[in-house]
Parts: sequence; structure tokens; C-alpha cells
Amino acid sequence: MISYLAGLPRSGSTLLASVMNENPDVFVSSSSPLCNVLYHSHRLWQAQIALKANPNPLAVHNSLSAIVPAFYADRTEKLIVDKAFSWGVADNLSLLLQYAPEQPRFIVMTRNLDDVIDSLTRIVFANPNNNFDQDFTGERTPEAIRQHLCLDGGIVDMSVRSRDTLLSQHHDRCFVVEYERLVKSPQQILNQLYDFYGMEQFVHNFHSITNSNTDNDSVWGIPDMHKIKTSL
Repeated sequence: MISYLAGLPRSGSTLLASVMNENPDVFVSSSSPLCNVLYHSHRLWQAQIALKANPNPLAVHNSLSAIVPAFYADRTEKLIVDKAFSWGVADNLSLLLQYAPEQPRFIVMTRNLDDVIDSLTRIVFANPNNNFDQDFTGERTPEAIRQHLCLDGGIVDMSVRSRDTLLSQHHDRCFVVEYERLVKSPQQILNQLYDFYGMEQFVHNFHSITNSNTDNDSVWGIPDMHKIKTSL
């Protein structure tokens, strides 16, 4: 079963993934390119002049439908969760609904939005060579960075739209993980999550959590972007 994690950044997704990955029947990815690959592959197909001259919708559908399962063809876990906060953005979601190998389910991360923005602002401001405000111009102050991150089309706007679209249009296929509840009642959250997926429950270790994230955070320009709590 391939599922999808979306919603807000700085809301415990790396922590949740690290805990879930203790279960040998589960794989939760680190930052995944799959959402963007599906989106741009679709656009590339649509731009082909030869395809316009000689339409072959079935071949295109088969090709795009192969992307998600092919990406995880080497995984053997019962539950695979692909992590990309933008899965719920309208264009991405539309493509996923068309080309996913099965009806998709979602883990939706959420947190008080001011806390999300404050956390994101702090790490972006502390790391000037990051990949989140490369087009920023003007005096670089925390307040200016905060405003930049909240612009239409920016990471905050995109993530909020992703979360809200999923919860308003596909609530029955979503399991919502609230950050504060994850930190305070992690085993309860995990038990409910396993029920959501129809899986056997698993007793997790919350006292010595190993970070399962495999991102090279220097590529993001924020060395500690995926640092997590080691105990709950």
C-alpha cells in the first residue's frame, strides 16, 4: 500500500516518520521528489508536438500510472508513505487521483500556523544560504523573512492550501496528525494511525528515537532542518 504525507512543514513529519520507521512493516520516506516528478512528467507529455499530431491517451496514461509504483518498486514494506507537503495542492492532487496505483490515503500534518511560521522563519533567517528565500530582496530581517515566506505561492501558502484542500475535499481519506498531540500522546496517535490503515498495532520506543531522515540538509542550505526530539 502506497500512501502520502502532506500538510504543514515544521509540524513533526520527520519525528513521526522516524517513529513509524521503527516498524519493519512501514517505510516513510524523507523529502520525496515524486510529487514534482509526476507533475512535470504530465506537463512534458502534454507539450509534445508529436503527441498532438498523433494522440495516444492510453499510452500516456499507462506511462504516468507507472511512475508511483516504479519509484517504490524496491520496497517490500506493507505500508509505504511518500512525504511531500504539496500532495494536496489542486494540480498535484488531481494527477495523483488519476495516476496513483490505488485510491490514495493521506497523513496530514498540522500545527498552529503562527508556530509553523515562527519556526520556519527562525531556521531560514539563521541560514542565509538556504533554498527557501533565494529570490528575497531588501534588508534581511526576521520580520522581512517572515513576510517573504508567507507570500502567495510560497512554501507557507502552498502547504496551507495542500492541507486545507485535502481536509475539505477528501477528509474521509485523511488521518490528521496535530503536532501537540503527537508530542504528548504518540502511542495513541500511532494506534489510531494503524487502525486507519487496517494494520496491526506496533509498540514503539519513544525514549531513544533514531532519526531516520536521509536528506543531506546542506543541499537545502539548512544543516539542522530535520533535527528531531530524541525522546517524547
